[in-house]
Amino acid sequence: MQHLVDTHRDRLRFIFRHLPLVEMIHPNVELAAAQGQFWPMHHLLFAQTHHLTPAALVGYARFLGLDMNRFNAEMIDHM
Repeated sequence: MQHLVDTHRDRLRFIFRHLPLVEMIHPNVELAAAQGQFWPMHHLLFAQTHHLTPAALVGYARFLGLDMNRFNAEMIDHM
């Protein structure tokens, strides 16, 4: 998608409508946009759609430099 936007910017408009999954479908969805890092986390999750376990989310949060104490507390509260 990004390649199309980059190469056809003058002829293409990309509109993204974010519709969060309900918790029943994906129990970790609310943690994906933690701490003001929605787009970076979004890109990571879509690049790693087969690796969305709680442990993987912790790794992504660490990679993005999130406050890990807060993130881990939110993970525990969410489970």
